[in-house]
Amino acid sequence: MASTANIISTTKDWWNSTVQEEGWMTILLTNMLISRNQVKFKAGKAYKLVVQTGSLEDLAQSYGDNTPLSSGVNQLAINPQWTRKRVQIPVKILESEREEQSGGGDAVVVSYPEMLVKNGQDSMRQKLNSMIYGAGSDTAVTFQGLLSALNHDATYGTYARATTATNEKWQGASLGKSFTDQDTAVAANLYYVRQSVDAIGRYNSPKPGDLAGITSNEVFRSLQSQVDPNQPTPSGNIARYGFRSLFIDGVEIIADPYLSHNSDNSTTKTYFFMLHMPDWKLILSSRLRLGYMTDFFDQSRINNGLPEDLARIKLAGNLVCQAPNRSIWLSAMS
Repeated sequence: MASTANIISTTKDWWNSTVQEEGWMTILLTNMLISRNQVKFKAGKAYKLVVQTGSLEDLAQSYGDNTPLSSGVNQLAINPQWTRKRVQIPVKILESEREEQSGGGDAVVVSYPEMLVKNGQDSMRQKLNSMIYGAGSDTAVTFQGLLSALNHDATYGTYARATTATNEKWQGASLGKSFTDQDTAVAANLYYVRQSVDAIGRYNSPKPGDLAGITSNEVFRSLQSQVDPNQPTPSGNIARYGFRSLFIDGVEIIADPYLSHNSDNSTTKTYFFMLHMPDWKLILSSRLRLGYMTDFFDQSRINNGLPEDLARIKLAGNLVCQAPNRSIWLSAMS
């Protein structure tokens, strides 16, 4: 019988040449926007809108035969704008790594450059997802996410907003119309889901399918335990986009695992969003869109450069909401 030492010395390992990937967090809001054709590719210096926020109602006058008729003017519109934000991921292959794989054959179990590039592309999609749930600001270099659009005291689209209802119609919706209750702790129950829909309805009459609730696994489970089993559920696969979902009064509530498992999950696991989906657009550069990657460049060709090949995966754009008052963010639902 051959000894263990002899077997080790004369037998090579049996490699599975398929790369086994870890489970990547799937990307919810991007998939939702793609399915609604709300991912746009634009050039230009900035993305601008004309948004009607004013009304002539307060100029209305009841009058009689001898009443002098008043006059007046109100500002009816604002012009919010968003600049393009940029992000990049470097993809580096050392000269030694390339040489060690250059012979091919049995020595190469998997193509390391191919695996590295695929990982970089997946990582950029994950980065986009984290930025969508982030804040950012008009002046920062980071993408502006849901929090930037719906936070009651954050400037958005170059227009200042405050919890005292400054630029009220350019605010995210408020449960009590005070614009100071965004961070107030509320229970994860059907009452506050319905209150969120009511708050959005102040400036909007959403069509079926236009509203979508997004929350963490923890909040989702609390709501799931309270849903009336007699509530009608649309036919077909309700867990669209690969996520668990349920319907409350015809509004789909979706659990996004990212809010429960990211590095800041102690905060984000209590987030609840009710979004009027037609108002949201992911505006990406016509060139630096998802999937864009530069060529590998030999850095040793530069004076004092390192022996490595370097490429960059790039993305430029921003998340834009054209009517924040038709969506709501509650930061402390549990």
